[in-house]
Amino acid sequence: MRKNIIKSIYFISILLLIVGCSQKPTINVAKVEANVENHLNELDEVEIALSTFDGDENIKFRLMVEGYPTENEVTILFNKILESFEKYSNQENFWMDYNGYFDIKNYEDGVIYEGTKLIDREIKIISK
Repeated sequence: MRKNIIKSIYFISILLLIVGCSQKPTINVAKVEANVENHLNELDEVEIALSTFDGDENIKFRLMVEGYPTENEVTILFNKILESFEKYSNQENFWMDYNGYFDIKNYEDGVIYEGTKLIDREIKIISK
């Protein structure tokens, strides 16, 4: 009888530990978005930075720029977005819980680059 109680307590403890460790950290994504937008709006190469969050795991982010940046410049800008979310959320593994859909748009041509950062994957960038 006593062995069964100990086994049950052990099993429940392990189950609670697994469930507790698998949950997303509590992050105020709207506040993080605002901080990232403000940070990126200060960059010379960015005219406007805007974002939306679906309340679950998808973040959309748009950068308005003048002209036509090179692929290298675009890669740097997209990486700044990723790094800024990690910095302002204080979560080094922020992108293990969220998907990011990014684009860069200019006034003449519309969307010129898109980036997709899915959970636990590298960012993919395509030119439009």
